[in-house]
Amino acid sequence: MLFALIVAFVALGKGGSQPSAYGNWVRVIAAAGTVLALFSGTMLYRDIVTPLRRILTDIENMSAGDLSGKIAAGGDDEFGATVHASKVFQCNVKLLIGQIKESTGQVSEGAEEIARGNTNLSERTESQASSLEQTAAALLITCANVPVLKSIQRIRFSIIR
Repeated sequence: MLFALIVAFVALGKGGSQPSAYGNWVRVIAAAGTVLALFSGTMLYRDIVTPLRRILTDIENMSAGDLSGKIAAGGDDEFGATVHASKVFQCNVKLLIGQIKESTGQVSEGAEEIARGNTNLSERTESQASSLEQTAAALLITCANVPVLKSIQRIRFSIIR
């Protein structure tokens, strides 16, 4: 719209009898347009670039593993919704990390219990193997004494008869 006004004043300035008066109006409108453009640029920078940088910093911190930072959500526009989604994402990641730590602890405890059970089983197996060796040795001694006992019995029977 500002551009249309400038074009209209320039057209009027070319065809009229007072070109300098219209030229002054064009300069005034151009200066006002420049000020308005600078103001709009500053507002856009403040409303768009600054929140984007803040979101980017928060996401970079999360990517680096720092989940302790607080993401400040606010606003009803798209950037506010993006910040809110980032905050929800951070909370979900924190919960997921907590669940993984808990599961890791449970797996570690289970592995320790299995190791203790294996040690206990190994000790009992060694004890039973030792008992079996003693039984085998006693059986060997008994088997070795059987022929001697048979000889003694034959001698005894032969004396009795």
